[in-house]
Amino acid sequence: HVRIQQKEGEKPQRIAFSLPIPLRLTAWFLRTFKGNIHGMENTNFDEVVLGLEHLSPDEPFHVEVDEGPDGERVEVYIG
Repeated sequence: HVRIQQKEGEKPQRIAFSLPIPLRLTAWFLRTFKGNIHGMENTNFDEVVLGLEHLSPDEPFHVEVDEGPDGERVEVYIG
């Protein structure tokens, strides 16, 4: 799930989307095709892939950034 709330007056004010992404398939894709993604060929995905493979509803990955009452707010939830 990704939810974005932009600053007052910016359009669209809220953006939200949720997609079911099979995490093991995503980890395999990153491991297999990282050399074909521009700018990612030298990135070490081992730790990212290991983290993706161990996510679950009991132990999700959750990040929330809040820039205050007049700023943007972003929430990312994977699990």
